[in-house]
Amino acid sequence: MTDFEKTYQNYNPRAAALAEARALLTEAAKAAMADGTLAEAELPAFIVEIPADTKNGDIASNLAMAGARTWRKAPKMIADALIAHLPSIEGGVFAKVEVAGPGFINLFLAPSFWASVVLGACSNKEYGRTDHGKGAKYNVEFVSSTERFDTSTPIGRAMLNICIVFAQLERETIQKRVTDAYYSRCKRGFYMGGRIPYGFAKTEHHGFRYTQYIGKARIEMKAGLTFTYMNLKKLAKILVMRNRKLLSFIYRIEFLLNKINAREKWCLA
Repeated sequence: MTDFEKTYQNYNPRAAALAEARALLTEAAKAAMADGTLAEAELPAFIVEIPADTKNGDIASNLAMAGARTWRKAPKMIADALIAHLPSIEGGVFAKVEVAGPGFINLFLAPSFWASVVLGACSNKEYGRTDHGKGAKYNVEFVSSTERFDTSTPIGRAMLNICIVFAQLERETIQKRVTDAYYSRCKRGFYMGGRIPYGFAKTEHHGFRYTQYIGKARIEMKAGLTFTYMNLKKLAKILVMRNRKLLSFIYRIEFLLNKINAREKWCLA
């Protein structure tokens, strides 16, 4: 086993950080008592813990508040004295130490600490494994406090298994419905994610529905040609009603209409 593996053998980062915090605070208290900032007294019992809120640091301690009676000072003054006498934390486990509230001491872990956690996991082949129980079997039974489930009885186990079956059925049914919904949306032309297909663009009024530019242009051209055809036909009827001798003009109109029809068929092709 190498020195590196020995260093991180059975490494517990949580315990290591808490132990380092306690050692720093203990040393700071002894240094403050040695130079007279705090009165000589037996070090009081104090707590070093991981706070529930990360705003209060990675590790918090109540040493200043616990020593208020021992050192006969306000917890805030004790906390300031302890921080002033802390050993250098540069290159260590902690990046900074702060005083919060009436006298809580909050310690913030340095990035090097998190790197040591990764090193410990990589160096120990058995990291994360445990022999708890050592293969022994335990007849664990479940009794619900809100439902009438008691797995210590045959009917209780049967009811629990029935509920498990229906829960699995509901899970698979939901998966099937989601799959069918996706298939239906794809079939209707809705965009389902990924790169936008060539010739398509997102519209403002249809959400994820996409409209084809080419089809839109064809519809616009068809509408324009239809209205043009209707106007020319109406004009031709008016002219015939006024003067039936203008056959040459009518022939011209029919020629234009034939060209428009041909062009319309080309657009719709």
